[in-house]
This record gives sequence, structure tokens and C-alpha cells, in this order.
Amino acid sequence: MRSSVIFRNLAFIGILSLPVGLTIFSGYSAFVDTSVPRSATLSWLLVALALAVVALNLFTSFVRPGLYVRRNNGSLHGYRNVSGVPIVGSILATLAVLFAWGHIFVAFACLLILLTDTGGAVWLLIVLSRDASFWREQRNA
Repeated sequence: MRSSVIFRNLAFIGILSLPVGLTIFSGYSAFVDTSVPRSATLSWLLVALALAVVALNLFTSFVRPGLYVRRNNGSLHGYRNVSGVPIVGSILATLAVLFAWGHIFVAFACLLILLTDTGGAVWLLIVLSRDASFWREQRNA
């Protein structure tokens, strides 16, 4: 494996891990510097929007296929997979963390959002980690 492929893969992992890393460090900074008052009104609005996106993504990932199978006598024949709103929940949660840096409750809520958003960066990394062809060098035949 060439070094450019390794660098590309590490950069990709770093970019997809960035929202979770920012959220963890925001929670850590809440414990380190407790003297700074923090206003989180805009952040809570972003958290609420991110939760709505997560609910839509969870519905389209898990509930919708089950309802289709139930309606069609146990068959997925003819089912069209529809994605919810990919990556939007991760972006909203990351913005909420950045706007209320060091607010422990916002950081915790955003960490839960990032881990449960099936259309987000964390789940993309999980899915791609199982696809060996993505991580190998591309060869033109």
C-alpha cells in the first residue's frame, strides 16, 4: 500500500471523527474552566433541529422498512431505499457545540445525537470500515 493511500485514509478518518472529538473536548473544557458563564440558547435550538433530523434518519433507516415488510406480506420486493437527511444532523450538532463551547449539557446532548444519527459522520465511518474496497488503492484496468 502506498503512502498516499494511507495518508488519504487517515485524513478521511480524521475528518469524520472531528465532530465527536470537538464534542468530547467541549465537555472536557466544561470541567476544566467552570468560571465562564455560558449562554446556550442558539445551541439548544440547533440541538432541537438536529434531534428532528435524527428522528427522520432513524425512521427511514429502521421503521420504514419494517412497515413496508408488514404491508407486503413479509417481503422487501419493490422496496425503494430512501435516505433521510445525510450529514445534516452532524453539522447541526457540531455547530451547537461550537456555539456553546464548554456547556456540558449541550456537549452531552450533541454526543448522543452524533452517535445515534444514522445519516451522520460516525455511521458513515462505521459503514465504510466494513468495506475493504474503499480503503485499498484504486487500480485502473
